[in-house]
Formats: sequence, structure tokens, C-alpha cells
Amino acid sequence: LAIAGLRAAAPFPRLTAVPDREAAASASAAELLDRARRTAAEQGAVVTIVLIPETARYWVWADAHHTRATVSEGVLALGGNARFEPTKPRLVIAFGPYGVATGDTLVVRTASGEELVSADPWSGAVRVARR
Repeated sequence: LAIAGLRAAAPFPRLTAVPDREAAASASAAELLDRARRTAAEQGAVVTIVLIPETARYWVWADAHHTRATVSEGVLALGGNARFEPTKPRLVIAFGPYGVATGDTLVVRTASGEELVSADPWSGAVRVARR
């Protein structure tokens, strides 16, 4: 029994954790949303992301106490041959300081399908789903 207990407690590699370039395609977009969510909570501000899907260019700003401050801007690098699906000319997602989120879903097209990156409206938790 002791040996069985030790075997059960030993770390066991997960077979599903095989690296996949396409699985990481939307990782940078999910990380951007998650950083914005954390910034909103830390600063007690509304943090807004604007993304142009055709160029992957984004801007992030925080609105607090009637002032707007740019948090970051740049171009998102997607993994593999992935690209954003332009469902609108400009996508907007906003996170409130108490965890709520509003806005669009980012659609990342990969060779094997689509990945949807979104924020839960109640908790702000960032989700990636394959479709």
C-alpha cells in the first residue's frame, strides 16, 4: 500500500500537454485580455482594449477619475499561420474594476479551425474555445 501511495503522489506527465503551435495561436490575445483585466482590478479603473483585426494592432487605455491613460499599444503576434478573423473593423473589450467585462469576441483562424477568445461578462475571466 505504501508503494502504491507513493506512485499515486508522484508527478505524472499529462499526455494532453503535447505542445501544439495552433493551440498557442490565441495565447497572446488571451494574455492581453488577462493583463487588461488585472490592470482594471489593480488600478480601480475601466480598462479598454481596441483591436484592429486586419493588422492585429491594439491599444489599451485606463479610464479613472475623468482621465484616460494609455497602458500599452502594439501588434499582437499570433502563433503559426493564425490570423484574426475580421468580424468588425474594430473590436472593443472593456474590463471594469470589479471584474465585469463587456465587448466583442476575438476570432482567431487557424489551419484546423477557429479559436474564440472572450471575457466572461460576470467575472471577467478570459476564455479560449475551439470551434
